[in-house]
Amino acid sequence: MNMVDSVREETPEDAALGERLKQFRESVPLDQKAMAKQVGAGFRTYQEYEAGRSAPKVSVLRKLMAMGCDLTWLLTGVRAASGKPEPWAHFSPDEELLGRVTDMVARAYSDAGRPLSMVDLGRLSAEKYKVIVDATDDPEERFTMVKLTGAQLRKDLIAEQPGSGKRSA
Repeated sequence: MNMVDSVREETPEDAALGERLKQFRESVPLDQKAMAKQVGAGFRTYQEYEAGRSAPKVSVLRKLMAMGCDLTWLLTGVRAASGKPEPWAHFSPDEELLGRVTDMVARAYSDAGRPLSMVDLGRLSAEKYKVIVDATDDPEERFTMVKLTGAQLRKDLIAEQPGSGKRSA
């Protein structure tokens, strides 16, 4: 079991994620076998993704993004309002940084023994990524900030633990 699967809690949103994944695949257009190969997943595993019984790994999400999939839409179902530019349309995220941020969030929740759905993992990762990118243009500083952001997230999660004397907001 990988890190992301261990912190995943299945939700009704997973079925919607699977349906959006199917919509994206059909828009490419590829059949399930070809899409599974394209994203580096086994055929049955990919079928589980579309059925909403399993959520894609971060590595699969990265490949989907490289294929042009809007990850915000895939994970949340929300697109920019019609007539307005997509927020990521002119923006090419640093895939390595995004992967490290996503891994950091997943590990922090796993270390704290806190379940985290794939949708929430995507939302939190995007939020933390934006904070880091907005803070500095220096690539080295950004990677250092991933570590600092992870330490703060772990601290916040520990403070929210029952018996810590602090409540979750």
